[in-house]
Amino acid sequence: MEELLLKQKEFFQTNQTKNINFRKKQLNILKNAIIENEKKILEALNQDLGKCEMESYSSEIGVSIHEINLHLKNLNKWSKSQKVGTDRFMFPLGKSYIMKEPLGNVLII
Repeated sequence: MEELLLKQKEFFQTNQTKNINFRKKQLNILKNAIIENEKKILEALNQDLGKCEMESYSSEIGVSIHEINLHLKNLNKWSKSQKVGTDRFMFPLGKSYIMKEPLGNVLII
């Protein structure tokens, strides 16, 4: 597990995750994996948690797909730099922006 985390950190340092098209591609890969493995996911949720198919789909699969679609739709807008006020000390040469970009690795369970 530690080796995998190190590889992920190394990959993050390549800055490929800052590219919007890369992020969209990864979201689409995740969405397709969920759709392709829907039956397996439903079976696992039933075996592990005793969830019926309808509950599993509505609380796990459907929600995940909805969130992925929401992110795909809004990622360009959410990722745009936002101009903000600049301190008078930097006037007239300074310009200030909030740059929205990935910060690193996360583990979601």
